[in-house]
Amino acid sequence: MGSQLDDIMAEVGVDVLFEHLADSAIVVRYLDPPHADPVELTVIPGHEYTEEDEDESGRKLIVTQEISFSADPDSQYGGVAHPKASAKIEIDGVEWKIALPMTVGANMVTLTIRRSLRIEHGMAGYRRPAR
Repeated sequence: MGSQLDDIMAEVGVDVLFEHLADSAIVVRYLDPPHADPVELTVIPGHEYTEEDEDESGRKLIVTQEISFSADPDSQYGGVAHPKASAKIEIDGVEWKIALPMTVGANMVTLTIRRSLRIEHGMAGYRRPAR
């Protein structure tokens, strides 16, 4: 069963969606070495949010975003019919991991992507004011 977005796309078409949302669309690369060559995709970015997490290596920010793109590899906007969770999405040279679950419909794919950013800590008294 596809998503509501996929049902709409079956009626109006992916090309129409991208034409109307061209201002917000971005170009990314789908990376799946060694299984496939990189694929350039035009994606529609969804909401991006950030949360803080802490583990044995320290504190980090987890940035999460949804992206949607064509499932048709022959689309003028690029497409991936069967994305893999082991693949990565590269945005402006930064690799994002694909998180499960994925929504793969007949016309559209929606992925949740994540990346981590370390939070640097300063030590008390480490920087002293100049005298």
